[in-house]
Amino acid sequence: TSPYVHHKLHMAILRDVTEKRQMEIQLKRNEELFKGLFEEAIDAIVLWDQDGRVLKANTSALKIFECSLSELLSKRIKDFVYPLEVQKFDLLMEQLTISGAVRDEVLFLMPNNQLKHLEFTSKLHSVDGYNMTIFRNVSERYQMEKELRESEERFRKIFEGSLDGMLLTNHNYVVVDSNPEVSEILDAPKEHLIGKDVREILNIDPEEEKYAGYLRQLKEEGQATYQKSLYQKGRLQHVELSSK
Repeated sequence: TSPYVHHKLHMAILRDVTEKRQMEIQLKRNEELFKGLFEEAIDAIVLWDQDGRVLKANTSALKIFECSLSELLSKRIKDFVYPLEVQKFDLLMEQLTISGAVRDEVLFLMPNNQLKHLEFTSKLHSVDGYNMTIFRNVSERYQMEKELRESEERFRKIFEGSLDGMLLTNHNYVVVDSNPEVSEILDAPKEHLIGKDVREILNIDPEEEKYAGYLRQLKEEGQATYQKSLYQKGRLQHVELSSK
């Protein structure tokens, strides 16, 4: 409003700022939403600059990196990478520069000397021009996978070295694996056994009462034994099939 000097009047100029006001309200809502998601996220979220220096981090990030916010803000992400993984991390950062996004797993060494396998997704210029990385601790999964591999290796050694013939079959009684002793007993190479019905291999009649009883026992008790006589290598063989 301004005075109209000659006539002692005032002049007012009106502008429709409805759209601007709505945009300001929406922007504030978006900022509040981002802040809420950022702070409450289960995964660790870190914002960092072009030098890799941490600019902002949520509560989950502090828990994963085992340090306070002030400590984390004084570091670069690379400072936490386990020394033997630095070369891999550098290659991933080069890939990030080229493609703008990258996802992988790297071993990190925390200030308390704890090793953690972290899965992360990084994007360039994701938030307010800064780069963003989302971390997830997959150490437990990695350990379980390691134990599973070791367990499978132990099983394979026992399976292959057993003095008893061993067959692995699916629910349709089709052979999916066999050890060397089975080939010796049945006088058949492994490749001739894989993919065949065990009943065909042992010449078992599915309607046979004794075999039906074996299947019932296996279903009810979880284990059962069945004996079959076969002619192999010109002589009569008695084969015992023990299943679990």
